[in-house]
Amino acid sequence: MMKLRYRCYVAGILLATLPKASSNPIPPWLKSPTVLFDKTVALMKHFHQQHTERSNLELAMARLDNIIVNATSKEILRELETALAFDGDKTLAADDTGVMYWAGRCGHTAHKLRVWAFGDSPMDLPMMLAANGAIVVVGHEQERSKTMDAALLKAIDVDGLCARQTMMSGPKAVTPRLDVQKLPLVYVDSSDFVDAVFHHRQRHEGQECLVLPCERLTSESGHQTSGHRLKNEESTTIIALMRAGEPMAFGVSDVFPSAMFLHASEPENVKPHHLLGPQGAAVLVDSVVNSGKSVVEFVSHIRNLNLEIRIVVVAGVVQEQAISHGSALGDSLARDASLKIVTLRVSENKYTGSGTTDTGNRLFNTTHLA
Repeated sequence: MMKLRYRCYVAGILLATLPKASSNPIPPWLKSPTVLFDKTVALMKHFHQQHTERSNLELAMARLDNIIVNATSKEILRELETALAFDGDKTLAADDTGVMYWAGRCGHTAHKLRVWAFGDSPMDLPMMLAANGAIVVVGHEQERSKTMDAALLKAIDVDGLCARQTMMSGPKAVTPRLDVQKLPLVYVDSSDFVDAVFHHRQRHEGQECLVLPCERLTSESGHQTSGHRLKNEESTTIIALMRAGEPMAFGVSDVFPSAMFLHASEPENVKPHHLLGPQGAAVLVDSVVNSGKSVVEFVSHIRNLNLEIRIVVVAGVVQEQAISHGSALGDSLARDASLKIVTLRVSENKYTGSGTTDTGNRLFNTTHLA
C-alpha cells in the first residue's frame, strides 16, 4: 500500500482507502452496503470538484467546529478546556495548515480553548506563537529542517516565543536544537508535563515564560553557582496596583532588582516609556483579585500602548470566578497568549472588603481611619 500511495502521488492520482468489513471496530456506516455505496459515490464526486487552498481550509475549520460543538453537547455534559495542535505537514495546501488556521481563525479565540502547539519547522512558528504553550519537536539531524534553528532563534529573541523542545525517540540519539538554556528540554511523557497540559495549571505558566531555566551564574565576587534569573530583567516593569499591591510588589522587586518599579493607582498612570519593547514584560501586582475588573482595565490599557509585551498578573489570592470561562479576566487569559497569571491561592469565597475590612486598610494599619 505504501508503494501504491507513492506511485499515485508521483503520477498525480488521488488515492483514498475504505476500511474492510473485518475492521475492528466496524464503522457504523460500513454495516450497511447501501451506506457504503453512497459514501463511495460521494467520495468520487468530491474528487471531481475543484478545490482551492481556501476551500480546503474552510472544510477543515468547519470540521473542527463540529467536533468541538459535538464534544460540548448536552449528551456529553462536559466543557472542553484544552486542544493540542500538531503540524499538518502540508497535507491540505502548499502552506502548513497551522499557519493558515491561525491566520484565518484568529488563534484559539473562536472556542476559547487552551491550545498547545507542536511543530518542527519554520512554517509552524506562527502557530506556536499564537498558542498558549509551544513544543518544538526535534528529530534526527539528517531528517529535520535545516532552516529551523535560525528561524527559531529569531522567534525567541525578537518575537518573544516561549517554547520548549522534546526529543523524538528512536534507536539513534537525538541532539537538541540551539541549547537547553535557550530552549529548555521537556519530556512529554512525564507526569509533570501531562498534568500541566490537561489540568490547566495556570499559576505556573507565568514562571515558565518569565524565568530562564537553571544555569551557571557568576556572583559579583567571581564565584559560580547554579540558579535562575528573570528573562530580560532590565526590560521588565513591576507595576504595584495601589495601594494593596505595594507590599507584594516590593517583594517581587527585591527578587528582580534590575526591573523598573512603578506605582499605579489607575491604568492611565502607566505610560508608553514604562513598557520597554516586546522583549520586556509588565508584571501587575495586587494583593487580592476579586472580580478581576481592575486587572482587566490595566491589561486593556497596556495592550493599547504595546500589543506585544508579555503581561503577568501576580496576586496573593485570586477569586475562582474571576478566572473562570465567561469572566472578563478569564476570557482575556484565553484570548491573549502573552497574558499569564500567578497566584499563591485560588479561593472559592467571593468577598469584597470596604472600610475597616478593606485589604489596603488592613495591610497598612489604617482601619481606624476608614
